Amino acid sequence: PGFTAADPGTNPDIWDLDCNCTEIWNFNGQPTWDSTQVYSQFEIIESPTGSGDLWSPNVANILGGMSPEFSMDWDGCGDPLTPCEEAASLNNNWPIWTVSGPPYDVGDVVSYANEFYISIRPQNTLEPGPLGVQALAWIECTCDDIKSQLPDYQSANSYSEFDGVVYNNEVYWAISSVPAGTSPGPNQYWRTCDWCDSSNNNLEGEWDINTAISANYMIGDLVTQNGVIWVSIMNHNPTVPSGGVVSGLGSTIFTIMWDVGWVQCDCNEVATTYDSTVTYQEGDIVVGPDSNTWISEYSNNNIWPSIEINLPWMVVTIPTWRMCSPSDCNNAQPWSQLTANLGGYFSGDIVSHVGNTWQLMSGYSGSSIAPSVSMNMNPGPWTPCNPVAVPGGPVSMYIISQGEVNIETKNIQSITRNTADTDDEIVGPEPGTKFSSALDPWLETNFESAILLKDDITEIEDSSLENLVENRTLIVDVCDPKYNLNSYNDQRYLCGFWYEDSGVNAKGENTSTIILGPTLLCPVDMPECHDIILKIDVEAVVSDEAVVIDSNEESTEVVSDDSTNDTRVPGFSAIMLVMCMIFSAVVISRRP
Repeated sequence: PGFTAADPGTNPDIWDLDCNCTEIWNFNGQPTWDSTQVYSQFEIIESPTGSGDLWSPNVANILGGMSPEFSMDWDGCGDPLTPCEEAASLNNNWPIWTVSGPPYDVGDVVSYANEFYISIRPQNTLEPGPLGVQALAWIECTCDDIKSQLPDYQSANSYSEFDGVVYNNEVYWAISSVPAGTSPGPNQYWRTCDWCDSSNNNLEGEWDINTAISANYMIGDLVTQNGVIWVSIMNHNPTVPSGGVVSGLGSTIFTIMWDVGWVQCDCNEVATTYDSTVTYQEGDIVVGPDSNTWISEYSNNNIWPSIEINLPWMVVTIPTWRMCSPSDCNNAQPWSQLTANLGGYFSGDIVSHVGNTWQLMSGYSGSSIAPSVSMNMNPGPWTPCNPVAVPGGPVSMYIISQGEVNIETKNIQSITRNTADTDDEIVGPEPGTKFSSALDPWLETNFESAILLKDDITEIEDSSLENLVENRTLIVDVCDPKYNLNSYNDQRYLCGFWYEDSGVNAKGENTSTIILGPTLLCPVDMPECHDIILKIDVEAVVSDEAVVIDSNEESTEVVSDDSTNDTRVPGFSAIMLVMCMIFSAVVISRRP
């Protein structure tokens, strides 16, 4: 009896054998947590009742509040589970938080974006996230926090939506009901903890309100909004990446609290490794041979990173890929010798090197020369980056396609397409049709022809593409729906642009970087970009001047707009007209 400062471990004559938490708890009558009870520091209780988990206050005189497993004022006694582990051990089903789900009760678990949360407030209507944690409404958990208590995947079991399992030492979550034998992996049933891993690795472009209203965004779809990449985490997604939800009534966006439908990703998270044997589609994202992340500019693309055409008087470069995250003067990526050797730098690219930030000058696309200190005084091919004068990054297909377009200022040319009468409705010219003498020259340009290709630009034979570039033939296709030129299933309006940046490289050769954009139009305030809109008027008559050509063959054939020899009724054949007259006569003769 009495007091001592002696160390228990070295003074067995003073101290009895050590006791563990369970022994002390049993000795004290196995008390359980009671919100109305005042607890002293180091007192040991059980919570939840029947769990066997023991807790001890780390502060004196605790009354009420959250139960120990959800409170920072309690420490586990012995080897207890953390609140996140405890929640996972009790329930491996963590549904997505929804605005219609509240009120949540204490201990309810949800997933929210890429994180997981436990409600620590009764009748909880607050949204998870940093503000919900700050308001003491939720505890945040990561996948690593709950991994140890999730069950291992069993192939004989079927799983419910939102169930979590561990497979090959990685956590997976069911995104739908999973039949037995469907092991986790890249399929329609499972996702990893990071929603970005579930993307389809294809960037569809800027988020579109009409697509959202039509409920066409599905799990894994990738979009951009204000330069940020987002992945959809729900099917038929009506939400806006930056917040809010759409309404079909007048295309309205309601900026109210709503279900989280998108998760922000960076380029590397949604990219696959480039494979030279794979043919890529427009928007596909890859980690290239130079370890940078790239986006395909064209469909059916197996050319990396550009097409080079050597004309007698000029070297022409047509980029087929663009950097996913182009640098700017304030946040430049290091210059890479490998990227340079592969011809991966284009005019406008910004890099850091030898203690400075540089921009590749006009006319030097494909240059393998490294920036050097001497270029401060004598620029070329790189020049010091000026954050005031340089908007940041090179012009690309994406930059052009996202620019503001004023249709009223565009050059629209009408062409009468004379075609043989058929039973099917003719809605547009056939692929391979070339328009030449039928066109008026573009104002202040030397473009006089256009072609509707059968194939994508990356599929054209080298000689044919060289011929199109040499003859400055603009490539057109059915105008993008965002311009609202064509009605449903209509192909009467064709669009296309030609962007060109010319210069002289370090060898003294004339160079030109060209971006060809069938279906698209030039944005305002881009003088290097030229475009056209062709309006195809269809008449069902036979014409020897309507010629369809193969885009892989050189040709000067044209579709004429001369319809002065057309003597038939537009849209009707003579046979049809005669049949109509006979039918009318029969009907009249039968009248009483």
